[in-house]
Amino acid sequence: MSFPFQAALPGQPAGHPHVSKEVQFELDGKVQTLPPLPALINLRSHPSADVRERAYKLEMATFEEMKEALAACLNGVKGEVNTLDRKRGREDCLHSSLDMARIDRATLEAMIEAIKDALPMFRDYFRAKAKLLGTEKLPWWSLFAPVGSVDKTYTFEEAKDLILSNFASFSQEMADFAQNAFEKTGSTPCSAPPANAAAPIVWKSMAPRKAASCPTLTALSTRS
Repeated sequence: MSFPFQAALPGQPAGHPHVSKEVQFELDGKVQTLPPLPALINLRSHPSADVRERAYKLEMATFEEMKEALAACLNGVKGEVNTLDRKRGREDCLHSSLDMARIDRATLEAMIEAIKDALPMFRDYFRAKAKLLGTEKLPWWSLFAPVGSVDKTYTFEEAKDLILSNFASFSQEMADFAQNAFEKTGSTPCSAPPANAAAPIVWKSMAPRKAASCPTLTALSTRS
């Protein structure tokens, strides 16, 4: 099956060919045709260091090949945003992002400072992870590499309960928000899982979405 990555250039007339890209990648002994970005990014948590490294290098090479098309897309998107910001009298390009996130600048600055304060701990963690993986330094393609193995799987309901209970342990408001999302959208905004589903599930977005654009649930490998 083929899944081309498509990016329509700004200003293209109706029916104009899209910029399309596919990549060939050997996985599990088979050469597969993959959409470059989602598929390769998902391989960052693959247990094989060789797969992770090859996927990362192919991802970087794909970005290089598509840089002009992606730059045109980005210019179109950000050009529109900059124009709207000026028309709406916003202070800068950060202003609208803060509004959309419903936070003020002081909150953002506090979050950034908290990240800076935690950086030494993260560096210690990555050094320890590199040691566990048998490398002197942790390469980019192993940042999300699994360590050890996990055989446990979760049904959708078990995953839902895990999310709600952990949210509630530090914020009942967040747990209520998640519960509301589950109730409003059913088991998933895309489609209900089969009754015997037993895949580990992570809830990626709490806002209800239309089925046409709802990559809200992601099944993760039990290896990670």
